[in-house]
Amino acid sequence: VYYSDAQFKLNDAQKKSLDSLVVFYSNRRISINGYADYAGTEDRNSLVAERRATLVLRYLVDRGFPETQVMNASGMGQKEIKGAATGKATAVNRRVDIFITKGVQVKGVLKELPARRRRHRSWFRNR
Repeated sequence: VYYSDAQFKLNDAQKKSLDSLVVFYSNRRISINGYADYAGTEDRNSLVAERRATLVLRYLVDRGFPETQVMNASGMGQKEIKGAATGKATAVNRRVDIFITKGVQVKGVLKELPARRRRHRSWFRNR
């Protein structure tokens, strides 16, 4: 989920993507990490990143995603995944990543794979 500068509210397109996650992955465990770019103070960016992760968590739970399936939801502060030389590069640093554990469905219950075989994949990355 990507954001405009200093924003943390979800727009309709982002909500639609998260609704799909609830429908197709509610039997899987997820991890939610919020990030900010380097514009502004480190304290402010940490708060924005935390708020982004928390609001995504609240939205998913309000839509029916089991809170017990969420391993963590936290702000990771400022993290640069691409050089911030341009506005477009800076924009990809303002995001929430959702990682979904890979597991095996057994009689309606998710059976986790052994830790050495467990894999994560990123949910949605609109580029």
